[in-house]
Amino acid sequence: MKKNPLIGLALPVALGTMTWLIGPLLFLGTADASPQYVASTSTTACSGVMVSAGDNLVTKVSSASSGTTFCIASGTFSIGSLAVKPKDNDKLIGASAIVGIDGSISAASKIVGSGAVIIDLGKAHGVTIQNLDVSGSKGSSSCQPQCGRGISQGDNTTVSYTRVHDNMIAGIGGGGPGVSLSHVELDHNGSSAFYGCCAAGIKSSSAYTIDSSYIHDNTGNGVWQDICGANFVVTNNTISGNTQSGIRYEHNKVCAGSAWFTNNVVKNNNTSAASGAAGISINSAPGATLAYNTFGGNLKFGVSVGGTRGPTTGTSIHDSTMNKDILKGCTLSGVSCTNNV
Repeated sequence: MKKNPLIGLALPVALGTMTWLIGPLLFLGTADASPQYVASTSTTACSGVMVSAGDNLVTKVSSASSGTTFCIASGTFSIGSLAVKPKDNDKLIGASAIVGIDGSISAASKIVGSGAVIIDLGKAHGVTIQNLDVSGSKGSSSCQPQCGRGISQGDNTTVSYTRVHDNMIAGIGGGGPGVSLSHVELDHNGSSAFYGCCAAGIKSSSAYTIDSSYIHDNTGNGVWQDICGANFVVTNNTISGNTQSGIRYEHNKVCAGSAWFTNNVVKNNNTSAASGAAGISINSAPGATLAYNTFGGNLKFGVSVGGTRGPTTGTSIHDSTMNKDILKGCTLSGVSCTNNV
């Protein structure tokens, strides 16, 4: 089975003078293997407000004007119960990040908090987050789903070369449209107390794209779009070990929608053996294309299509390697399943 090669965006690696080495990444995935990356480098620099170890990151960001680039040094920035709140077109760029051959991210600039959100974009537009490690948010039933998030997304946000992990409800969440994620690692987010509501690596009701990323070992769904979302693109990722669905595409009523899930490795998800979960779950949502994905070891189903809140018409599942995972829903009206082995 052929997978399209992907030339990635860039691999940032830091020098001690806050200079980044940026180079193309070549996607080397095969039909039954996780994506792997090889880097070559060229030199560029982060130019902006320098944030050194020991600086108050929250204050520096809040006191600057919109459109500021923050060059964040190596080290751990402990922000307690506060949140970093970028403004429109701000850039938060860490000092270093290394992509492992499995897609894991090792970032030297770490933001650790204990509040409701670590990086809170609110309604900020066009924010860039790059080369960071974000963790530690807390949440409760009184503030869900807006709390317990590592990053609360704004609109047209770009996140790359960033690890978001160990946040109580979701790694990334919110309703802002046009979010683009590339080379991110989302892991060990979510809690079983928030199943159904919002426990996930990432959850949004708006359009977003996630590619060339590693989403694993989250409590809840790995990658989730809900409530009449559209233009949901998940491609060239490794998605594994999540306690519910690896990918969940869901509507809560009859409405239009569209989704593309291509060239992903989706294995060993639904570790809780939940009845409604699968490697990829399509629940009451139309217009999904699933192609050239590799499955295996997903409990209950590799792919599950169903639900009664809205139609699943216009769903096409083709040219995927199932590795004995079950494909459910192919007999439904408007669902086509071809060339899956």
